[in-house]
Amino acid sequence: MIFEPIESQRSTMIDSRLIEMSYKEAKIPRVIFLGAGESGKSTMFKQLRLIYDTGFDKSMRSTYKIVVHSTIMKIAKTLVVQCEKLALLGDKMDDPGLKRCMIEGKKARVAAERVRNLWELDSWFSPQLVRDIDDILQDPGAQNAMERYWMRFHPPLPDNTKYFASRIGKIAEETYIPSDQDILRARVRSVCIEDRILQYGDVRFQFIDVGGQRGERRKWIHCFSNVTTVLYVLSLSAYSERLIEDRRVNRMTEAVALFSEISAMSTFRSTSIIVFLNKYDIFEKRIKTIPFSSLFEDFDEDGEDPCCCAEYLKFVISEQSSKARRRKGVACRQIYYHLTTAVDTNLMRKIFESCSRVIVSRSIEDAGLMFAEEPQPCGSC
Repeated sequence: MIFEPIESQRSTMIDSRLIEMSYKEAKIPRVIFLGAGESGKSTMFKQLRLIYDTGFDKSMRSTYKIVVHSTIMKIAKTLVVQCEKLALLGDKMDDPGLKRCMIEGKKARVAAERVRNLWELDSWFSPQLVRDIDDILQDPGAQNAMERYWMRFHPPLPDNTKYFASRIGKIAEETYIPSDQDILRARVRSVCIEDRILQYGDVRFQFIDVGGQRGERRKWIHCFSNVTTVLYVLSLSAYSERLIEDRRVNRMTEAVALFSEISAMSTFRSTSIIVFLNKYDIFEKRIKTIPFSSLFEDFDEDGEDPCCCAEYLKFVISEQSSKARRRKGVACRQIYYHLTTAVDTNLMRKIFESCSRVIVSRSIEDAGLMFAEEPQPCGSC
């Protein structure tokens, strides 16, 4: 089941009631982002703020300066620990490739020891710390580990590793202020319900963001009433990743199963559902080295064609969703798909504009003003 027994979580109840009150007062289309953890929901929520609202103010940029510094330090600490583990495993298995994951350079080894002893959430960037992190990132052993053995990292390196590594000099400056891209790529785990009312043309929308980790899903049910549209975000790169909560479970398998359960809920029987197949930029590079068929054994098309792989995934999602709805007696309906890269602002602007037509169409139909024509499916390659 998606939801664990709901305990008395006063803050969650208060948040959800306030959101419900704001919806009733405004009487506007209500849209909720759902999906498994680290799929990109919150990045899209930030894009909405950037595109249709006031953007990122001074206070938010100040907060994210600490987040960015902390992110880089966590990347460095994770890399140091994982390189050591892989090298030790290489010695045990007599594997030359794994042995080469050991941080080799004298300066890098000294830097690694200093970084290892730092407090994880220390956000102060001294010139020495910047040099240490740069020495580690440039070390051949660390680069070998990142390029060839990143799948063995637990915890894994975040998707934003290369981006922030390339900007470490700029980020270390005393006058550094996070750019829009820095904020979009910096991840803060969602542990509360957040909502925002935004204007697009003549229409106002209420968007809701929730945490995607297993432990956060019990809160979702508080936000399900009067939802016009579900925006389900699924990471394409998840096909080669494991859950942090349970290393035995593939992330994409979990995400597809979660979507099937959501789509079969009677609460959403008349709700529009749009699926964002996200992290397309990472996906199109990854399938060149890790076969898509490593998860989907029946897939026998061109494994290096990202569009072909995405089409197959749409088929899998639709099939599993239809089976789940038939089991629960919920009528099948159209699911709309988009291939997305959440950090690409121009692309997301176009996609949100396309989605708004589906949302408005559903709102008009719900109001009984007309029978909305079924919009055409979108997002195909």
